[in-house]
Amino acid sequence: MKLNESVPVEGVSPMAFRQPDGTHARDRSAPLVLPPKTSLEVFRQFMQRLESVVGTENATVVSSDDELQHDDYMDPSKAHDVSGRPFPSHVVESRQADHPQMYHVLPKQHFISSAVVAPRDVPEVQAIMRLCNEFEIPVWPFSIGRNVGYGGAAPRVPGSIGLDMGRNMRKIIDVNVDGAYAIVEPGVTFV
Repeated sequence: MKLNESVPVEGVSPMAFRQPDGTHARDRSAPLVLPPKTSLEVFRQFMQRLESVVGTENATVVSSDDELQHDDYMDPSKAHDVSGRPFPSHVVESRQADHPQMYHVLPKQHFISSAVVAPRDVPEVQAIMRLCNEFEIPVWPFSIGRNVGYGGAAPRVPGSIGLDMGRNMRKIIDVNVDGAYAIVEPGVTFV
């Protein structure tokens, strides 16, 4: 597990900020699933340019089956999920041996990002979006937590870039007591 250690956050589970684990990859530059209509050569050019924006520590190619093994609610994958409505408990129990997944909608290989990128600020988000637009690569933004009601951390279009808005963007920008609101970045959690 790799953690973002640059900003200490008191009372926050380090698992929420875990980076994808691409350490056991066969070829770290070749993703398990390429973005639609993108060759491996073009993808590698994209990743090189992406890393120049966010740094290598914030851009990870999902190139290993190891990343697909995080099905635990408290340790969610940042590159994959098996989202959707869960079956009733009696159906889940009967399928548990054959399908050890949290939710049973599509095969585990369907909801996979080609890479996960974690911007550190708004200008980096803008640069990432310009780059994805230039290369015509779909983006799936997500933040902290499972959020299965809205789709989870993994893309609905296989091979999309997972935009992890919660790993580095964790600042409280403003708390307005009179107006009863707060402006926060996507990674801020209740402690």
